[in-house]
Amino acid sequence: MDVHLRLRKWGGGRGTLWPKAVLDQLGMQPGDALGGELQEGQVVLRRIPRYQLKDLVKGLEPEKQHDVAAVVPEPEDGEEE
Repeated sequence: MDVHLRLRKWGGGRGTLWPKAVLDQLGMQPGDALGGELQEGQVVLRRIPRYQLKDLVKGLEPEKQHDVAAVVPEPEDGEEE
């Protein structure tokens, strides 16, 4: 899919608006993070994964999992992480 974007002034910086159809196809939501780099004069973007605390502690020993959950509570439904 070809995507043509226009660079726009956005406050003191510059930004682009992405078509909803493209974001839907990528499964991206408002608040998702992107990383990027310059490669031979082109910008290459990649999604930065969003992790849930429960997924991060799965690799811990079971007796240590409760310690982490007590320090960093899970966000409630609808809350930003």
